[in-house]
Amino acid sequence: MAAEQAQMDVTFHFIMKHFVDKGQTPHYTEVAKALGAPFNNLPTQARITIDGEQKWFGR
Repeated sequence: MAAEQAQMDVTFHFIMKHFVDKGQTPHYTEVAKALGAPFNNLPTQARITIDGEQKWFGR
């Protein structure tokens, strides 16, 4: 759980810093490139389940 929270904190920080620096939120491909996290908000065949919850998708 702590590692998951740490990753969420890093992701949030990246998104907020990008927003402040560039005036817009980053595209999900920018987040994935920066963090090595191939998550996608759009449904794909690559479903990601954590602790029995499936609400994420891979790319």
